[in-house]
Amino acid sequence: MNKSPRVKSARSEQTSSSWRLVNLALGLVALLTLLGALGGYPSIAPSRWLIAPWFSTSSMATVSPTVVSIAYIGIDLWLPASIFLAIFCFAGFHRKLGAPKGRFTWLGLGLLWAALIAANFVPVFVGKHGEATSAVMLVVAMFLAPVFLVVVVVGLFAVVSEFRYLMGYSDLTPPHISLALVAWVIVPPMLSVMPLLLAPSKPFAQSLRESATFVLLCKDVGVRLLNKPVGPVRSIAYDWDPGRLSGRPSAERITLDSRGSILYGDFPRANSEEVKKKLSLEFTESRRDAARFGAATINPKATYYHFPESSSNRPYYGVDALSADVLAFLEFNKLDEKRKAPVRYQITLTDRRSGAVLGVQTYVVDEVNRRACGANIENTISQAAFIYDAIHR
Repeated sequence: MNKSPRVKSARSEQTSSSWRLVNLALGLVALLTLLGALGGYPSIAPSRWLIAPWFSTSSMATVSPTVVSIAYIGIDLWLPASIFLAIFCFAGFHRKLGAPKGRFTWLGLGLLWAALIAANFVPVFVGKHGEATSAVMLVVAMFLAPVFLVVVVVGLFAVVSEFRYLMGYSDLTPPHISLALVAWVIVPPMLSVMPLLLAPSKPFAQSLRESATFVLLCKDVGVRLLNKPVGPVRSIAYDWDPGRLSGRPSAERITLDSRGSILYGDFPRANSEEVKKKLSLEFTESRRDAARFGAATINPKATYYHFPESSSNRPYYGVDALSADVLAFLEFNKLDEKRKAPVRYQITLTDRRSGAVLGVQTYVVDEVNRRACGANIENTISQAAFIYDAIHR
């Protein structure tokens, strides 16, 4: 019975000593991450490989934002900290835990990782503002930026100070790694992702199903060039089934990265193959589309609109029948669920003068999960490039 207090005291001291290295590892990860965020450089973020590829955006939306934030903290903060802890032990820092301590070093390190955790939870609370979320996030970011800058400066001095104390200390303890230190390395990262893995909505299984659906839809995508036009093509018309779609979709040009993820805001490079395939037409026609352009001043209620070549500066006007040389007919697989599931687009280009099909382009866009397939020129899905290839043969 008399040994119990001493054992308890020894365990408490062991845990306290181990926490010194844990605090340094967490502070170092947080410092690197915050410096990257403030400087606009990539940060330490294992979640890009351990969460993002395995859990789709739509599946993560079914999980509590708090659970998601905890998982990201575990992967992006605790996991790199665990790696640093292993490096510290390899360097022998676990034998230098008796080194002198700076007066406020522990506080500076704690502020670093506490600030990073707080930054992960900010979207959870701001997200409750609905449509105003982006504006609120901007205001919060402007308010918190100076605070984070101060934390980074204080934390930088704390990290440097702690390393100096540990590296300059020579009174080594026996080469023994405590169980407490091993627990700090393994347990927190594992516990942080368990709520995500065990969520009632089963996001991992949902992600697998969505990926399987996406792969199936992507089968046989691309461009098929068939017949040649009977003569030079000087005009084109766009049409679709008005019972399935009220307007022409905007997914006409999509750039992808090497993993098939959508790159928003990307433009064709100068002198690229895509730029060279620019359509030069006398006029374009399209089914009336209120969302894409306003009402014509002439015959505004007509079924179709006629658009003269842009450099002519002539106004567009309504027409009751198409007169263009070729017709691009747009078809889709899931219009009503466009924002919820991948959409498979098919454009059939027909020569109206002969009735021959010139070519077919098929591609899939999953806007929710920011991925697509069916690139037909370099890493880009381009309707214009497809039409150019089909009519210039």
